[in-house]
Amino acid sequence: QLAYAPPWIRGPEKPLRVDGETSKVSFDLFAEESAELRPWSLILLATAETDNGTLVIASKPFQIDVAKPYLQLAVEKTVVKQNAAAEVRCQLDWQESKSATAIAELKGLPKGATSLKQELVVGQDAISFPVSVSADTPAAIHNTLYVELSVPETAETVTHYLGHGGVLEVLE
Repeated sequence: QLAYAPPWIRGPEKPLRVDGETSKVSFDLFAEESAELRPWSLILLATAETDNGTLVIASKPFQIDVAKPYLQLAVEKTVVKQNAAAEVRCQLDWQESKSATAIAELKGLPKGATSLKQELVVGQDAISFPVSVSADTPAAIHNTLYVELSVPETAETVTHYLGHGGVLEVLE
């Protein structure tokens, strides 16, 4: 687990379990919009129960850089009837990125609604997600949509969660 989480940065909600045969573990860190844009030093703690009691060890300090998001994204309100299809359109405003492409997935869909991942080109100003709504999808205003954007970088993938509160209104 993290020894300390900087303000507005979240790590794993529960400590990660590592068995005796595992030599490494990975986890996600989430920086909220209010997180200060700067380098932060972090330390991981590990505990183990031994015959002599609880053993606590700490990692060497390591650094993460909290940077501004690659883009701003707004999910446009979409209205669709039950058992029909629609396009959920998102406006994109790119700030920066070193990558040429990214993968976007519409998340937070209500029960019975589905969509496919979309590839986009950095610099593109909009993206549309085809959404299929089943007869079982509740007729209501669902304000739970957001987009998970995965941008490949040199040694890792940077994931953004954008456009929270997007609206899909399902009519009977």
